[in-house]
Amino acid sequence: LGIFFSHDYERAEKANFDDKIGKLERQLHWWKTRDPTLYGRILIVKSLALSKFNFLASVLHFPDHIVKSINRLIFHFIWKSNNEKVKRDVMIQNYNDGGYKVTTIDMIVQANQIDLIKQYLSPSDADWKYALEYHCRKENLPIFLQSNFDLNELPNSMPIHYRIAVKTWHKLKYINSKN
Repeated sequence: LGIFFSHDYERAEKANFDDKIGKLERQLHWWKTRDPTLYGRILIVKSLALSKFNFLASVLHFPDHIVKSINRLIFHFIWKSNNEKVKRDVMIQNYNDGGYKVTTIDMIVQANQIDLIKQYLSPSDADWKYALEYHCRKENLPIFLQSNFDLNELPNSMPIHYRIAVKTWHKLKYINSKN
C-alpha cells in the first residue's frame, strides 16, 4: 500500500515522506502556473494536495518537521509567495469568523488520530484492536479511554503512532469537558 516500515526510523521516514512531498511540490508548482484565484488555490490544497497524505496519516506518525514542511508548501502556494498576508490561525477559521476554512496537514493528522480511537471504541471486532490493547498494556482499555485517565499511565514502549493518538484523544476530551 505504499508504506515502508523499518527499524531504521530515518530510512522509513525518508521512504514514506520525501517522495510524496516532492510530488506535492511539483503538483502545486504546476497549479501555480494556471493562476487560480485565492479560493481556487485553497480548494486545490483541500482536494488534491492534502488528500495524498490522508492514508499516511491513518497509519504513520508525522514528525513535526514533516508537518511544518507540508504546511509551508501549502501556505506558500496559497499566497503565491513566502510572505503570508493573513495569519494561519485566521485562515483556518470558518467564513463567518473571517477565515477561509483552510485545511492544514496537522488537522488531517489529528482527525485520523481521533478516528483511530473512535474505531477502537466501536463495537466491531478487528484484529488491529488487539495490537493497540497489547501496546497500551491496560485491562479494560475502552473504559480507560472513556474515563478521565492520566497519560503518565501509558507505557513508554508504546509505538508513537498509538501514543500520539491517545494523547490527541485525551486533549479532545479535555477541551470538550471544558465546554
